[in-house]
Amino acid sequence: MTDPYQEQMTALTRAVLESPGTLEPGLRGSACDSARINSDASKPPADWAPLISKIATEAYKITDADIAALHDAGYDDDAIFEMTLAAALGSAQSRLRFGLAALAGDGSGQESPK
Repeated sequence: MTDPYQEQMTALTRAVLESPGTLEPGLRGSACDSARINSDASKPPADWAPLISKIATEAYKITDADIAALHDAGYDDDAIFEMTLAAALGSAQSRLRFGLAALAGDGSGQESPK
């Protein structure tokens, strides 16, 4: 099945990962890759790993304490926002891929999400 959202997702990915921001594009890219389901991507920096993991698997469990820990590590709200967007994008891309594969019935989504 062809991805009917490919053009929009490409534009969104570029906007989130390549636009000027507080954080380097490579760091945002790392968050995006790490948040993908069944990803073999390298791990994000230790300060960011708990937030990225929660965004990928159980975003409803993110608390003020998670954000405070990043503030305590020296990150401002803009940096936290950028990483949150990047991680959410990676997670969403996985879910879209799995959903489209399920609709196509061709198993191209690899393993099912956790």
